[in-house]
Amino acid sequence: MAEQMPWGSNSGCELLTEKCLTNGVTRYPEMFCRSPSNLMECASDRFAVGNCRIYRFASPLPATFQYFRNPRRGGLFGELMDYCPFIFSYEGTQCINGDADVIRGSRIGPRSRCLKTRRLRDSFGFTGDVCAEVSCDNDTVSVRYLGDDVWHACPEGKRITPTGSVFRGGKIVCPRRIEVCYVH
Repeated sequence: MAEQMPWGSNSGCELLTEKCLTNGVTRYPEMFCRSPSNLMECASDRFAVGNCRIYRFASPLPATFQYFRNPRRGGLFGELMDYCPFIFSYEGTQCINGDADVIRGSRIGPRSRCLKTRRLRDSFGFTGDVCAEVSCDNDTVSVRYLGDDVWHACPEGKRITPTGSVFRGGKIVCPRRIEVCYVH
């Protein structure tokens, strides 16, 4: 049986035939970003964290690649990306072997994936999205985050409040199974 690819899954043909953003708005927020942030965010494959990179170019982009009201704004131009802005991961921000000093609040290891958060903070402030260990047994997704060695059931769309010594508030958003339970 073929493995299902999470990127673009159930998005419809428009993902490939329409623009990634129109006037700065995307129908695919898990794949494309629309505004820069200082906080870490999950890369679309959930294997790393990074930042939304949007640039201001010296001259207007070709009309086909204009996604914002300002025609000089856009993401990186690279193979297949067509100036679409996305979460760009840096060295040391991978969930399986990243640098804990770079991705604060993250539990790093071979089973770790990036999880979205809502106002999650530690003693230094808001963390942004974090890496946590993920277990995919049968139909259950469980997570184990930094500061707690207990596995917590994490049903899709629900939010859990981390306990333990690391976090001071906020929530971890439980992911869709297809986004974290596949072989890379």
